[in-house]
Amino acid sequence: MVSASEASRILMETSDNTDNSDDTKHHEEKQTKQKKFQTQVRQLVETKDDMGNPFKEDTSDLYTLDTKVVMSPEVIMSVKTAESIGNAQYESMIVERLSNNMKGFYETAKKNLLPPFRTGSRKKEAEASKVKSMKSDIQLFPRMYISCHMRDGDLGTFFEHENHAWPLSI
Repeated sequence: MVSASEASRILMETSDNTDNSDDTKHHEEKQTKQKKFQTQVRQLVETKDDMGNPFKEDTSDLYTLDTKVVMSPEVIMSVKTAESIGNAQYESMIVERLSNNMKGFYETAKKNLLPPFRTGSRKKEAEASKVKSMKSDIQLFPRMYISCHMRDGDLGTFFEHENHAWPLSI
């Protein structure tokens, strides 16, 4: 147990070491933060003026603010029903895992496969990559064939090797 004299000594030491600065502002109230915030607000207002106010649009379409690309009906429906789907899953989780113990608490929840805002971009990129690779193969094959023929290579072994980045389809 700490004696009274020891407690008073510790209290005196800690009170001497406290920093009595007059700066009692929150770190976001300082001038540099305020200037940065004002700059960001000004940039936001300029961007809104350039692109138009999205809340004044008289349309029921869902579109991106920056490119004004209108979303597909599937995406619009998924945005409208996302909250109700989440609430239904929450309720079923409470009933199945906590109330009735039908499933283990740590079992993985089912993933929702709602369509994303940008659909098909990845697939198109992959297809474009394959087409680009095939075009380079079209140019590569005749050169390799001619060089094998000119060097008196064995054409039987030439066709044994694949030159694709992916396996050929059956």
